[in-house]
Amino acid sequence: MWMTVVVIHNGTPQDVSNTWVETSVVKGP
Repeated sequence: MWMTVVVIHNGTPQDVSNTWVETSVVKGP
């Protein structure tokens, strides 16, 4: 079935605004 994978990219503590989330859809079992 189709699964949604969310990858969280954390920035440095000095630059929290650098944190963003990447969402992608992959074909799984």
